[in-house]
Amino acid sequence: MARPGIAVVGLIAVLAGPAACSSGGSDVAPSEVASEEVTAADRPEATPSGSEPSGSEPAQPSESVIAWEAGNDTRYSMAPREAAAGPNTVELTCAQVPHNVTIEGVNGDEPVVECDGEGTFSGTVELEAGTYTYYCSVIGHRPGGMEGQFTVS
Repeated sequence: MARPGIAVVGLIAVLAGPAACSSGGSDVAPSEVASEEVTAADRPEATPSGSEPSGSEPAQPSESVIAWEAGNDTRYSMAPREAAAGPNTVELTCAQVPHNVTIEGVNGDEPVVECDGEGTFSGTVELEAGTYTYYCSVIGHRPGGMEGQFTVS
């Protein structure tokens, strides 16, 4: 059998709200309470669980493109000096000779991108801040000068 007294006490507590739980001793105005400034960027948007705010795309790290070009010799004709930390698309534009871009300490020291003929080829890589050495791992190309460094920040 339900107890009407407990239900009434619960209802009174709900209707009384936060005032019923107050310690009763503070008359401080909200503007006098010490707090850190919170901007709109600091507040999470209220959305139902598992959904995105309407009118916006899911938050994803932006992917940047870092590019190399290689001709018919053992040199890169264009190579990056800097790249952004995070996900990157690595592009390699080649003439007719096979080349690749291998980044020391990344991708198990396997090429990130390879070309086997004329065209632009791409691969993806996640980079952390630091200085990286890159090279072409085709036999004889690195000793021939196909290497360099770039900085990720």
